[in-house]
Amino acid sequence: MKTAGGDLLVIHILPVRFDPRSGSAEYWRRWRFRVDVSESDVEIASVALARSEFSLGDVVSAEVAVVHRGPRLDAILCAAVLGEGGDSTVEALPTRRLRDLEGPASFSAAWDSGGAPPGSYELRIELRSPNGALLAAESAGFLLGRASVSTKGLKVLPSTLWPGMPGKVRLCFANDGECPVSGQAVVRVFDAGGNQAAHLEAEVLGLAPGASRRIELEFETETFRPGSHDLRGFVLYDGTASAPVAASLLVVPIPVRLELSPKTLNLRDRGRWITAFIELPRGIPIQKLAVESLRLQEAVPPSGPAAIGDHDRDRIPDLMVKFDRASLIERLVRPPAKPPARATIVVTGELDDGRPVRGECALRIQR
Repeated sequence: MKTAGGDLLVIHILPVRFDPRSGSAEYWRRWRFRVDVSESDVEIASVALARSEFSLGDVVSAEVAVVHRGPRLDAILCAAVLGEGGDSTVEALPTRRLRDLEGPASFSAAWDSGGAPPGSYELRIELRSPNGALLAAESAGFLLGRASVSTKGLKVLPSTLWPGMPGKVRLCFANDGECPVSGQAVVRVFDAGGNQAAHLEAEVLGLAPGASRRIELEFETETFRPGSHDLRGFVLYDGTASAPVAASLLVVPIPVRLELSPKTLNLRDRGRWITAFIELPRGIPIQKLAVESLRLQEAVPPSGPAAIGDHDRDRIPDLMVKFDRASLIERLVRPPAKPPARATIVVTGELDDGRPVRGECALRIQR
């Protein structure tokens, strides 16, 4: 950008790294960079590495493109391999004297990485005048040691659960590369609508080449709604992600034990009520059951008194609630069809926190 005082260099830094395969992003609070400024007609147009990742012991090669737009000059081409972050020199490559440099030119640079440990490196190219003044500089980063993680499997324990029941997932993965890997193991849970219901992750530190690991993650399910859920598991490492593996989870309403009295519905009787005894799983107080939400056959509401007791004497409190007998018969018997000899009675409802419940039992029908 031109200003009254000269050129203004504007640098926009976005401190984020996004992986489209996993949809994950990493952010940095601090960002350090260096700006070297010198007056020169020489420019290093590019430092093109043969590839961005090299195996241990490979020769790291690059093509250097230089453009000189001024009169002929002599220059010195300097190359060095720097460690991660560019703060330390791993090895300085032989310098090269360029005589009568004019117009575009290209040069090769190579480094034998034999004996170097795996990690991130930087190839820095500099053009200097014979007296050592910096004319141009450019760098290119690369990885030494192939990093590769493969996810082997994902399992949900148990594969069917109800809201509020603790769940657990087991993710297995292995280091198929040449260098230790650190990152995050991630499992995401999506409901039937594609909305994320849970995000789980665990740190992975120093997974050695050839080693495998199994990580178990627990998750809460109070907010899960009944239906099928899909899970995706993968490992984030070195700015990328392993291929995801999948598993499925079925969420069902909280199961309740249902017992009816009488157990046989005599259509000729003139009774007013049919009594239901409802028992929640151990650990869920029966007081949490919202009586007004209960329905038989998804339609018949409670219409009589309700009380808490222990009808079956199993030391687990249950709820006694009465339903209108005639309304239930209307749902079961549809003239002119013949009444069934047996019917499955289903009770549905909710806890006071909105979690659904469901139970069923058989009822004999006597004409």
